[in-house]
Amino acid sequence: MSAVLRVGIVGAGAIAPAHARGWRDLGAEVINYSLSGAPELCAQYGLTVADSFDQLLDAVDIVDVCTPTLTHPELVIAAAQAGKDVVCEKPLALTTARARDMIEACRAAGVHLFPAHVVRFTDAYEATHDYVAGGAFGPVAVQRFLRSGGRPGPERGWFADPAQSGGLIFDLMIHDIDIARWMAGDVVRVFARDSATIDDPDAAVVAHVIMTHTSGAISQCTASWRAGAEFETRFFISGPGGILSHELGGHVPFRLQAAPVDVGQPSYVPDGGVAASPYTAELREFLAVLHGEAEPRLTADDGLAAIAIVEAAVESTRTGAAVDVEVAA
Repeated sequence: MSAVLRVGIVGAGAIAPAHARGWRDLGAEVINYSLSGAPELCAQYGLTVADSFDQLLDAVDIVDVCTPTLTHPELVIAAAQAGKDVVCEKPLALTTARARDMIEACRAAGVHLFPAHVVRFTDAYEATHDYVAGGAFGPVAVQRFLRSGGRPGPERGWFADPAQSGGLIFDLMIHDIDIARWMAGDVVRVFARDSATIDDPDAAVVAHVIMTHTSGAISQCTASWRAGAEFETRFFISGPGGILSHELGGHVPFRLQAAPVDVGQPSYVPDGGVAASPYTAELREFLAVLHGEAEPRLTADDGLAAIAIVEAAVESTRTGAAVDVEVAA
């Protein structure tokens, strides 16, 4: 790797600016290649435009893939074959088979593949995980997650097309599916239902997924896209230590409603400071892993496991039956 970190962002859509800001915060020189929007993105964030993907590969140490999900495998595999470490926006791919292709290509080339599941780096979820992992709370028994936002319309192109984005469960709920697994361990069975309203642009799209973990814990995830809806997230996690809860916009990362036996446990757990950006935080950790200074909080195998659970959930919505999940590590 060169003395000055050189990063190539592929894609200039909605998520690319967050990655551009993160890399610039970390002092990287950033170039961008995209089929559209590259000049505008580069002008706004002081990046350099690449004329082709091959030119980008020749100029950088790390490739950051911020393109439509359907295109991830081809780009990641090409970057790996060029000897580049890779950051790839979630989900890694639309199937476990293609995600495994990506992982195998990176391992064969001896490069890292970092799946950008940014929610693991947000204050509330990070603090809650650390508290649960510390042991004082006890094993997770039941978790409930909610995530909702505005429904993507036709003007969003690929994102509004389930064949390209995977739809609600693949693109939105996968955040909470990953977090549920992070909190309570591997998932062995999934039961799911969703609304069949995708052809009506004014209707809400809603999905419910219930997961059984190897530990015996149960997780319920609800996600929705609704026209004009504001972004919203919530969670409730119960165990012997009480109930941990969070709602977007709260002034602390999470609240603990402690069981009576936990005398002296504070009701609110302070956040210890606010991170500048979870996108910057995830990219900073990736660099620390590359330099041997940290262990990753998530790996490409975690990204694969999330896709395996989503695949099972989608199959359950299709068949109406519970679906077993192969642990995809």
